[in-house]
Amino acid sequence: MVNREYSDGTQITVTEHPSGESEVILQLDGKQISRTVIIPMFMRVGAAVLRMDGIGGVGTDEEYRNRGYSRRVLERCVELMRAGDASFSTLYGITDYYPKFGFAMAGPENTVGLPIPEDASEIAPLPEGWTFRTFTADDLPAVKRIYHSSTKHSTGALVRHLEPDESDFNLEILGSSPQSTKIGHRAWDKLLRSLEPKSKDECRVLVSPGGDIVAYAWLGLIENWWMFTRRRDFRKSFHFAEVMASDPMSADIVLAACLRWAKNVSPKSDRIDIAIPPEGRIFSSASYEGGVALLINCRLGDFMARSLNTPRLLRQMQPEFDAIVKASNPGFSGRLTFRTPEDDGSIFISRDGVTLDDQSNESEIG
Repeated sequence: MVNREYSDGTQITVTEHPSGESEVILQLDGKQISRTVIIPMFMRVGAAVLRMDGIGGVGTDEEYRNRGYSRRVLERCVELMRAGDASFSTLYGITDYYPKFGFAMAGPENTVGLPIPEDASEIAPLPEGWTFRTFTADDLPAVKRIYHSSTKHSTGALVRHLEPDESDFNLEILGSSPQSTKIGHRAWDKLLRSLEPKSKDECRVLVSPGGDIVAYAWLGLIENWWMFTRRRDFRKSFHFAEVMASDPMSADIVLAACLRWAKNVSPKSDRIDIAIPPEGRIFSSASYEGGVALLINCRLGDFMARSLNTPRLLRQMQPEFDAIVKASNPGFSGRLTFRTPEDDGSIFISRDGVTLDDQSNESEIG
């Protein structure tokens, strides 16, 4: 479907795919020359779940660059996202390019690393009765629960599926976008594809003496471009896309199992690197074993975000705002207003927490 035409003969088309993504393409004389993809998802920020549109696949054919074509595509993307149901957008951007579209740096690239001992005997063996084996399709429900429990209150993690312990407030948001639900499950589809005979990817699960799956470690070698860049930039490390555990003891044991895995598969590697932020059970366990946390920031680039609808964003953030205020007891009552170039939104703070409705507070911060 032709969505927009320009005087120089270029046209922008928007295609909604069954996968849930929307592809925005600029064409000239019937040839696709610049493109990007809008990817609807759900993202956690503490106690809140936000409807987020990701931007990916941004690119212009080399012979057509520096003519403003990509700018047209990105501007149209922002218009489409603002007209949709997302509250904000994120992308991984090159330095200095995306601020003109309203994006700002939103956080660092996070990695938790743990040195691999030169002497394998220094790596703790599996305790008696525990096993660390290859993932099977029957293990998926347990792995999904571990991911959910490990990320439920984190910041920046994507919601991949529903679990019964979500709050009613978050369930309302999670039920608002079937496309985002479909996209969220793609990670589990990738995990299942690691079982295909020719797959180079691998996941292993930690099983307790009672037969319960209590942790997992996933290399994430399939279709994960961010893992490709990590392996390119840190060639001496043995990389994991995810390592997660259901309790502190399981975290200790699975990390030792990962060290042995790396030692056996890649003897020249000097560290295991895990693409997770410095929080949670795995990071705590790694810290006690001499681990490191890498937070790599890029000026006006890498992980970036922008608001699409400020009132909607504040509404979805309300559970996290409420939790922060109740925990900090700031002693302030009043209106807090957030202003963006496109729109404004307010929350109302009192000793009882945060609401979106005016409760006759007199003070205001803009």
